[in-house]
Amino acid sequence: MKYNEILGHPANDRLLVELIDIPEKTAGGIHIALSTRQNLERTSGRGIIVDAGLSARDTMRSYKWEIGDQVTFGKFAPVYMAGTEWDDAEGRNHRGIILVIGDVFTNVSMAARLNAGTVKIEFNHEIAQHVAVAATKNGATHAIAV
Repeated sequence: MKYNEILGHPANDRLLVELIDIPEKTAGGIHIALSTRQNLERTSGRGIIVDAGLSARDTMRSYKWEIGDQVTFGKFAPVYMAGTEWDDAEGRNHRGIILVIGDVFTNVSMAARLNAGTVKIEFNHEIAQHVAVAATKNGATHAIAV
């Protein structure tokens, strides 16, 4: 089945997150047992944001998050897991979960953008709030309160 045939669009503050598979080998070449990989997948929530409800998109926009960002979440965070499998255009199978945006612990991709300097967090004294400032393609900056 294709993604849009079975899942639809997440509602409100929900995210559809594609789970990132645990590799069969470590970087050093050590094989990881299947039972260990399954346990790690259940306990260390890592995934990529595939889709978001309207409230979740508002929150994502205010924090400069994007569809496609890699995120981490808690072990008991998923709201819905059954039936969230789909095939892409090349026929590869994907597994996902539905969770509330507030259950996301970290955004790994946002951290990379902060480290690269494409996004900065600054304090705006006029409104007494921190703002995320992103450089646009033409060199201008765009700020959103966080």
